[in-house]
Amino acid sequence: MRYLRFSGCLFFALGLAEAQAPSHSGKVPIAPALAEGVQPDAPKPSAKKEEADALAACAQAALKGFRKIAPARDLRFEGKVTEATALCRGGHQALLFRDTPWVDWSHYWGTGDMTSLPSGFLNSKLPTQRGVTGALLDLEYQRIELIKFNLFDDSGTYQTFVSGRGGVGGSALKTWPEMRLSPGNPHYNDVGGAGAQVCKGDLIRWRTVDGICNDIVNPLMGSTGTLFARNVEFIPRNGAE
Repeated sequence: MRYLRFSGCLFFALGLAEAQAPSHSGKVPIAPALAEGVQPDAPKPSAKKEEADALAACAQAALKGFRKIAPARDLRFEGKVTEATALCRGGHQALLFRDTPWVDWSHYWGTGDMTSLPSGFLNSKLPTQRGVTGALLDLEYQRIELIKFNLFDDSGTYQTFVSGRGGVGGSALKTWPEMRLSPGNPHYNDVGGAGAQVCKGDLIRWRTVDGICNDIVNPLMGSTGTLFARNVEFIPRNGAE
């Protein structure tokens, strides 16, 4: 029993490994034994063989380790993983759709309806966990690189979002000093002035003309004159910002 538990934890961890090749490099070959039966016109392998192939693929993916956050926009993760990773997380069905333009995670085990669950395996729980966790990992890579390459912060909050504040992760922060009303705002005292600013009363009973108090504890957020995040990098011209 102890060995089974250890094996289960090991292969669950292996399923998290991601070594996605740059999008322009095409497929990353895997061992011939793992590629058998993945052609569209080939017969579907037995459940026993598919389970064994998936575990072997997990080991191969783990050897490559986790993929790194892309250093440049043209190398960003586009939802396409290596053959070993796809086989580890979704079996031969996931391999069949790697050449399509859609993301791979939608073909992982457990990411659809009941038909997406592995069938006939000795242990179907771990492959399903690998599929669902792998899908979440793919989405997290895309989210991180979307922020890095496609959203450029203008309000000064990005660094805190990345590094956190006071031991709290940036994504868990609820208030932002950059989103406080300034002393010159006519509602400065209404929301708390120099103390903790919280919208209340008529400021939250109806929408305001200038858009303040859309967020109760970040009064300035989304109001008139605040900057949106941009999808292109700002390049100064002639020294002008």
